[in-house]
Amino acid sequence: MEEKATTNARVSLRDDGIVVVRPSGGPDTLATARENLAAIASFRRGDEQVALLIDFRGMKAQSREVRLFYSGEETARVVCAVAMIISSPLSRVIANVFLGMGKPRYPTHMVSDEEAGIRCLTQYLPEEGR
Repeated sequence: MEEKATTNARVSLRDDGIVVVRPSGGPDTLATARENLAAIASFRRGDEQVALLIDFRGMKAQSREVRLFYSGEETARVVCAVAMIISSPLSRVIANVFLGMGKPRYPTHMVSDEEAGIRCLTQYLPEEGR
């Protein structure tokens, strides 16, 4: 598994082609959001979009500006689908706010664990990644 560290997350590429983001708890600003998206994009094959698994369990907060960036056009050019792992009331609230206010331009799912996220995202992988 290939991995890159950003200011506030670890971004890794699984063997099946799914990109996993594990926030490290640092603040998520527009600058760190752009850095994270660049790390995610670095795992693309050509212009192919990636399926993204985000571990929301460590999330404490996310600004409106960051939510709009992650749900916007720039991210949609890189990401084909997202599964967000949530396990606490706080992570559920953050995920619901992201979905409700950000209105992502790609399919987005809330899941309870990593295995459920992988199962969910498999349908979005190119045939050779399944």
